[in-house]
Amino acid sequence: MTLSVTTLSQLQQVMTNDQGLQIKLKGIVDTQQAAAIVAEAAAQHGITVTQAELVQHFAESRNTLADQVLSDAELDAVAGGFSRDEFIAISVFSLGIGCLWISVDRNRSKALPSDDPMRMGLGTVEFCVG
Repeated sequence: MTLSVTTLSQLQQVMTNDQGLQIKLKGIVDTQQAAAIVAEAAAQHGITVTQAELVQHFAESRNTLADQVLSDAELDAVAGGFSRDEFIAISVFSLGIGCLWISVDRNRSKALPSDDPMRMGLGTVEFCVG
């Protein structure tokens, strides 16, 4: 049994507005104890919810969140990150493309007069071996 939207909204209001409750709950790791404290605070504010219902809600929430947790690889993919191996491969590929472009330009510029605007000034610079 899940808690109703109204009950959850009321509990959220109590949690937000009751600093004493927040202090009581800070650092508690036991679900039963946390549920007992929240149920007591709820009763003081006229909200009908039992400790058992809260324990069940906490368990359902934990299971739902566990299903939604992303792995490190999924987080990297979402963030646009690369693994170490992918980064190395892309770096080598990029270097190869850069060397190819410079080599083609170097060979083209050797065939063109030095005052030709197509040389782009790269013909005299040696970037790549070969």
